[in-house]
Amino acid sequence: MSESAQKGSVTERLVFRVEPSQYPLLAGGAFYQLEEDALYVQVGAPEERFFSFIESTGVRLDMDRDGRLLFIEVSVPRRRWWVTDKMEWPEHSFPADMRWLDFRTEIATPSLFTNKKRNVLSIRFSSNDMVACWALSHSVVALVDATDAVAQLVVRDIVDDVAGQEIAAFRRAHRAGPSQSERYLQPQM
Repeated sequence: MSESAQKGSVTERLVFRVEPSQYPLLAGGAFYQLEEDALYVQVGAPEERFFSFIESTGVRLDMDRDGRLLFIEVSVPRRRWWVTDKMEWPEHSFPADMRWLDFRTEIATPSLFTNKKRNVLSIRFSSNDMVACWALSHSVVALVDATDAVAQLVVRDIVDDVAGQEIAAFRRAHRAGPSQSERYLQPQM
């Protein structure tokens, strides 16, 4: 357990290690569960095993044993997300093999911003200016500030999901093939 989690304090920065990825981006998918009023974002491969988490009130990030982001859960209903006209998907992002370094810890509650259609969500951990943008999947990018901390996660292509049918279909369609760990061990030629 991290020192900050043992003390019961809140982590100020989301620290990571990143390397440009030579592998194809993971598909990813964002599903707003209408019955639960919660957003579930599949980032890693569905067959990967949960190991640890970073959480706050309303947002949880699940990782595998190597620190790769697998899943994002936003339990704050979208009617409580701030709507803004300035919500855009970043123009330039680079595929990344991002490993989160702080596990089983609590972070400050992020701000949640969305567009009028509510199909893009910015999870803002900091208001610092962004200096880099790393693609974690086709539907999730991490915006990094000058202190090398994740300042925002941006999720796009959020679809309404009734009774979990969309996320279940997504997981069935993406279960075939090598696991995420195997993809990172074997470079694509």
